[in-house]
Amino acid sequence: MLSGVTKDALRDTLKTVPPERRLAVAIAATGLKQRDIADEVGISESLLSRLISGHCWSSRSQRVRIAKAIGLSVVDLFGEVAA
Repeated sequence: MLSGVTKDALRDTLKTVPPERRLAVAIAATGLKQRDIADEVGISESLLSRLISGHCWSSRSQRVRIAKAIGLSVVDLFGEVAA
C-alpha cells in the first residue's frame, strides 16, 4: 500500500537513495506504521526499527517479507534478487 506515491515513482526514487536508507524512505512513502509492517512480517517493532536504522542485519526471508508488506520487490527495496 502506497500513500500519495505510485510504485513506479517510488522505484525511481529508491534508485537514487543509498541502499542503507532505502527501507526508511520506502516505509515513509507507504504511510504505513512500523508496528503494522512488523506485525505483517512477524518481527518485533523494535527489530524493524533496528533494521531501518542499520543497527542490525535482516535475514533474506525477513527482507522478502518486508518488501512484500511494503508492496515492492526485494530488488526494488534492497537491490538484490531473492533466492
